Amino acid sequence: MMTREERAMSRYDQGKQVFDYYTQQSKHHLSDEIGDVAPEIQRYIVEFVFGEIYARPGLSPGEKTLTAISALATLGSCEAELTANINNALNVAVAPKKILDTLIHLIPYAGLPRTLNAIRVAQRVFADRGITLPRPPASTRSHGAPDGE
Repeated sequence: MMTREERAMSRYDQGKQVFDYYTQQSKHHLSDEIGDVAPEIQRYIVEFVFGEIYARPGLSPGEKTLTAISALATLGSCEAELTANINNALNVAVAPKKILDTLIHLIPYAGLPRTLNAIRVAQRVFADRGITLPRPPASTRSHGAPDGE
């Protein structure tokens, strides 16, 4: 029978594996930034968020990161966490366009200001990683009144 400390270490070890998979040892994760100041919070993030929640089956790694991005963008004022999760999404091969499409889809739910803030965070992450997106083609659809009116 495992002791409480052994179970906690097992959760931490599992969480660390999952954490490393998503973050790929990048410097873009909140947990890395707070470890020196609040190591117990860093441990909670690794054990619970990654060892319990992200380790669950059911969603793909990309779906998990897009869910986190959607929640953080909707909350607003979570730029550091949003930056980390956009980096995590890119680390697990989510296409930058899919991240932007996900954010655009939030407009009716989170509102335009929060969505624009999240898109700005994504733009900074893409720029930091040297990612450029092609400009979409100009729309051929008229945005005014239908012809003849």
